[in-house]
Amino acid sequence: MSELRRLAEAVGLVTGYQATTGAWVEPSEEDLLATLQRYGLDLDSAGDAPALLADRERRRRAIEPVLVAWDGRLGPVPVASALPVGLLRLESGEERDLPIHDDHVLPPPGRLPFGRHELLVTGPDGEEHTSVVFAAPEVAWRAAAGTERRWGIFAPTYALRRQRDPSAIGDLADLEAAFDWLHEQGGQVVVTLPMLATFLDQPADVSPYAPISRRFWNELYADVRAVADRAGLSLGGADGELVDYADAWAPRRRAIALLSDRLLADPELEHWLEQHPDVDTYARFRAAGARHGRDWRAWPTRLPAGDPAEVRFHHTAQWLMDRQLARLHRKVGGRGQLLALDLPVGSHPDGFDVWEQGELFVAGVSVGAPPDSFFTLGQDWGFPPIHPERSREQGHAYLQACIRHHVQHAGLLRVDHILGLLRLYWVRSEAGARRGVYVRYPLEELLAVIALEASRAGAVVVGENLGTVPPEVTAAMTQHGIMGCAVSQFDAYDVFHDGGQRPIPVPPAASIATLNTHDTATFAAFWSGEDADDRSELGLLDEEELAAEHRQRAVLRGLLRDRLGLADEATGVEAAAALLEVASAGEAALVVLNVEDGWAEAKPQNVPGTVSERPNWRRRVAVPLEDWADHDGLATLVGAVRRHRPGWVRDGGWRRGRPDD
Repeated sequence: MSELRRLAEAVGLVTGYQATTGAWVEPSEEDLLATLQRYGLDLDSAGDAPALLADRERRRRAIEPVLVAWDGRLGPVPVASALPVGLLRLESGEERDLPIHDDHVLPPPGRLPFGRHELLVTGPDGEEHTSVVFAAPEVAWRAAAGTERRWGIFAPTYALRRQRDPSAIGDLADLEAAFDWLHEQGGQVVVTLPMLATFLDQPADVSPYAPISRRFWNELYADVRAVADRAGLSLGGADGELVDYADAWAPRRRAIALLSDRLLADPELEHWLEQHPDVDTYARFRAAGARHGRDWRAWPTRLPAGDPAEVRFHHTAQWLMDRQLARLHRKVGGRGQLLALDLPVGSHPDGFDVWEQGELFVAGVSVGAPPDSFFTLGQDWGFPPIHPERSREQGHAYLQACIRHHVQHAGLLRVDHILGLLRLYWVRSEAGARRGVYVRYPLEELLAVIALEASRAGAVVVGENLGTVPPEVTAAMTQHGIMGCAVSQFDAYDVFHDGGQRPIPVPPAASIATLNTHDTATFAAFWSGEDADDRSELGLLDEEELAAEHRQRAVLRGLLRDRLGLADEATGVEAAAALLEVASAGEAALVVLNVEDGWAEAKPQNVPGTVSERPNWRRRVAVPLEDWADHDGLATLVGAVRRHRPGWVRDGGWRRGRPDD
């Protein structure tokens, strides 16, 4: 191995990996050199590598910046210290002296209380070095007796519609109505897309997976009907089947502004702001952006002044969202239900997090994925990665804040692209996704952060582990009680590739079982092959590949009908119900049905790899909430799940069926 590759390995760059095709891929030395430069190393050529390796060794810390004490048990900690004792400062403020012997800090007796603690030692250089100690439960979440086999629905909040206000986009009031409908059916979980802040003013960027911040809510979803009614505002925002975000945002913005004016110096709001000091910095950032433009790199100062009314507007918007989410959490939690949210893998490059965190994010690089059979050029997701070493130096405080923000109101948190806790694919802006380089992250430390915050809130954690996931990630998820994802559309291909010899795979116990995801075809499109037609229209399949895909899909339909005992004329809804019944009869912790599969919706919420080519994150559900209870197709899917799943919560226990059974 060359000295440059040795340096790359020492820093955490992956110098070789197995692609999805099975081929072994090694980044060129040119790409390793350029990535090391973006990482922050001062080198002009491979010849600088030996000196940098030696320098890294000389500058090694007296103690690692982050330590993990699973179940509160801290083992002996290797340390280079000039003093015979170290100081352990607990999260509570209590301090304990710990002896140092044979270059190790000896652990305290017993278990540490769960929390974020600090271990301080004095190094040979006489300087004080601090390590953050995460004392976390080894298992993030354990199911209480009788709650292991739940079921629920998936529906994007913006897509919800009601007859009472047919032109308005979905908000928290509609999400609550979806929970109420599910409660009547005996279901427990509503899964929706991220509800984090996005750029709503022009130029808008509304993707829920490109948030301005992973620590602040999207004010678009606040229920402002009462304010709007008093002001005579019409809450529009929907043109037929698509959301028009500009039309939706204008009256809602006006309603929040009116509320903000009325709440000037309101004691409840002022007290809340005192308890959430970061909100003021966020609000001033948003106000500066409104005055000086979205690109904060071009601002005259780091945080120029914005309109004070705009600052108050964002104070009010965050307070309103927090209060309404808290109320929803209390209501649904009181009857055994959970709100499930996604934690996106990144933040918008023009957003608050990247501005506020400064050097934590790596400039000139974005996160993506290497080439595979679907994306032959690789993927560039457009948001910058977190620098792993800088995150460790900060004790992963940013990730901890992101997790805490979500689980305060969400009973289930799905961590997007959980592979990113082990490694992320860095794409340099000038090189493209084909020449990206994987960079390692401290998996155990990041899992400890998640386990600590989730356990404190009593939240379930799910890792999005679809696609190629290394065995060490799978093993870590199992060890720490993090559930995975099981998607029947993907599993169905196992039946096809095995020539129909194996049964339909049953989702494992520690999983969320679904037919599809927000990034895949709906079941109707999968069943008919309409998704392949769409990929052909986008230029992702040529005519020969499209014909092959349709032949394969016809064979797959036949195999599934045979395995599921369906008639030849079975509809997609009937096939979806049969697959949901297979999943529901198993031990999967949660089965989630997409409500749109009930009426055989063919168009997806998102088409990966497209931006403006398809109306991503805009499509509304075709059936209003008031009609769900009487919809035959949706009833077919619900009935398939409820044959095998516990239903209603009563007197603290679970029983099967609806409350009127």
